[in-house]
Amino acid sequence: KSMRVKTNKKNMYLGMKKFNLIAPKQDHMLGTVLGYKLAELFELITPKSKLVNVNINGKRKGVHVLVEQIEELTLRNNSKIPGDIFSGDLISTDKVKGVSNNVFNHPGLWKKIAINNHYNKEQFASLSKLTRLINAPASNEVHSNLSEILDMEYWGRFAAFETLAQTFHFDNTHNWKLYYDPALSKFIPIVW
Repeated sequence: KSMRVKTNKKNMYLGMKKFNLIAPKQDHMLGTVLGYKLAELFELITPKSKLVNVNINGKRKGVHVLVEQIEELTLRNNSKIPGDIFSGDLISTDKVKGVSNNVFNHPGLWKKIAINNHYNKEQFASLSKLTRLINAPASNEVHSNLSEILDMEYWGRFAAFETLAQTFHFDNTHNWKLYYDPALSKFIPIVW
């Protein structure tokens, strides 16, 4: 069985308050850990990950993949200042009946999993601007405006990582974690 573990601030494990212990169900689980290690080499925001031997109440549960649950501490663990992290998933139980499941069409259906405390929790202006530009007809002005709110060098490394890792985990329906860096006023993708 896979599990999510939540600790308190006094009993964090390896600097994490929340992490997942994923039971290997397929052969590619080692690829998950290696993919995160590759992302680290590309200096991308990446949750901590490693293979661990799990014992619960003295009973061996076998090898699991430990993956940090993305939250504000993930930013700190990656030397980033706290800011909003938006999570876009419109698949399975997160899908909304009667709405297309393209996350980039619906900024209001994203969730915040970390909050810049200078704004209220419902503040989605930056994400609304991003999705409006993504869906606008292509033009030099739109491309220029996108370049202003996307860290283009970082997105280039992210694209290179996706290609080398041969990951198909990020698509227009799910698995998007976007950090809005308040110092740069730019969006940065998080590997998930």
